[in-house]
Amino acid sequence: MLTLNALAGATVGALTAAAAQSDVRRMEIPDYISIAIALIALADHFWNGGSALLPDAALGAGVFAAGFLCWLRGWLGGGDVKLLSALSFYFGLGGAEKFMFSLAVASILLGLISIALSLTMPKAGADGATWRGSALKQPMPYGLALASATLATLVWAALSP
Repeated sequence: MLTLNALAGATVGALTAAAAQSDVRRMEIPDYISIAIALIALADHFWNGGSALLPDAALGAGVFAAGFLCWLRGWLGGGDVKLLSALSFYFGLGGAEKFMFSLAVASILLGLISIALSLTMPKAGADGATWRGSALKQPMPYGLALASATLATLVWAALSP
């Protein structure tokens, strides 16, 4: 039987997959995805009694503040920051540990893949010459790591007793 919590998780998973696809294709995560996830988190809190609403909202706000500082430094895109804070609100303090661990693993894998691709794929320069760029200076579609971490966390939570 499909519960509202399972429906919320499936919807959040689908939304993050859409965010990843958009980020890979256009290096942009639409705002409506982050807004929808935040609204699902809010509805989920009310459905489940709302007792953890304030701590979980504070977590989301704190993650947004830290992400904003990363955005100012050019380390994260604005869409990444908004999606990360909405997901932090959704998973809340109860799921933050699993989500942040999954995100760390997904981020490392994304970074390694990006480095490997930058070393093996020739890029055309302005003069038509090919060169290998530095992965450290190339933007990465971080929405892909966020979506992977979200799906891993949802599966992990579903399999946990």
